[in-house]
Order: sequence, then structure tokens, then C-alpha cells
Amino acid sequence: MSNFLGEVRVSVPPTSIISSVTLMECEGLTLQKSMNFREEPHAVFLVLSRDDGTYKEEIRDGLLVLEGHDSVGAEGGGAGADQMLQYAGGKLTENGKFFKAAQEYEGRVREPLNVQVYEKLDAGACFDKGLFDLVGAERTKEEGRTVFKFFLRPCGDEYVAGTLKQERMLSAMEKQQIWSRTHGRCEGCGAQENLRFVDEQLVCMKDRGEGSGMLG
Repeated sequence: MSNFLGEVRVSVPPTSIISSVTLMECEGLTLQKSMNFREEPHAVFLVLSRDDGTYKEEIRDGLLVLEGHDSVGAEGGGAGADQMLQYAGGKLTENGKFFKAAQEYEGRVREPLNVQVYEKLDAGACFDKGLFDLVGAERTKEEGRTVFKFFLRPCGDEYVAGTLKQERMLSAMEKQQIWSRTHGRCEGCGAQENLRFVDEQLVCMKDRGEGSGMLG
């Protein structure tokens, strides 16, 4: 797994775990789709699991790589079909909108699209992975079908060294497994607030005396 986070030190909030309700209120979206394209203030990507429980996420050459969405419409679609770039009438799918923005950035037509990424832990909780720049996209074949891959480069001061750096590098799959195992509670004290993923455990940072200090 590549290390793509910078070694800066900033004051950090006590947790990056938020409720799904809070996420929707902050973003002003219902999040019925995993990909939500918009220019301002940023697009939103919700990392979900596939039908087999694995996540559509990987780290490649220092970039976060997320898989596109499985389009469903009058033309068909779904998890077993090719992911679509546009519908029969020519309207772009969310895949198409993100793909177009990535191509325009690569062609130096525009600045990179800002994308806020969240990872779903369960129906009521998500992990705030932070803000990324969309810097590339590809169309590829996987298991006999066409899928889209989107390449995201981390940006912003929310990426810090130490505890948060390890937490954000932890895959969505690993976070979900830890969350499921602990039922969303601190493995030491059973708290449900101020939680972070540290050394493959879910712990209460308040108990560690790190709730609002400098992590490094």
C-alpha cells in the first residue's frame, strides 16, 4: 500500500466518523447514489461494498482509485452488466460526468474536480476520508464487463501525520470489519463518541488524551 499522505501537523477534530444523517445535512444530498457530481462546493463519492462484501477501492501509485457506479435504467444495467458512460438518449451518467471532468483535467482544459470521499461503515455511520482532486480516469475490463476507475489525489490540511495518517490509509474494507466486530464502540471503554481507527482497533481518543491535540 502506497503512502500518499503528507507529513504536516495540524489541530484535528476528535473523530472522522459521522452519522449518515449528519453527512446528508452537511452535503445537502440524499446520497441515494454512490457518485454525486457537482462543481461547487465539491463532488461527493460514497465508497460502498460490492454484492460480495468487498469494497470498490484500492491504492495505486500513491493515488486512491475508486470504481464507478453500476448504472440502472431503462437500458438495463446492474452489478453484472457493463457500467455505462451515457444513456441511450445521450445524457451522461454520473460515471460519464466524472470521466469527462478527468479527461478535461488531463487535457489541461480545467482545474481538477474536488471530490469529498466518505466510506460507509454501516447503514447509520460513515468515515470522512477527506477531500481529493480527481486527476484521472480509465475504462477497463473486469470479470468480463466494462468498469470505470477514477484516480484521486489527496489534498487539504486534514491529512496529518501519525494517528490520522494511519487511519486514512486503512482500507474501507478493514474499517468496516473493525466497525462490525466492535459494534461501533471503543474496544477499551465501550464509548460511542470520539472514536478513531488506531492500529486496527476502534478506540476512544478522549481516553488517550488526544481528543483535540496535535497528532503526529
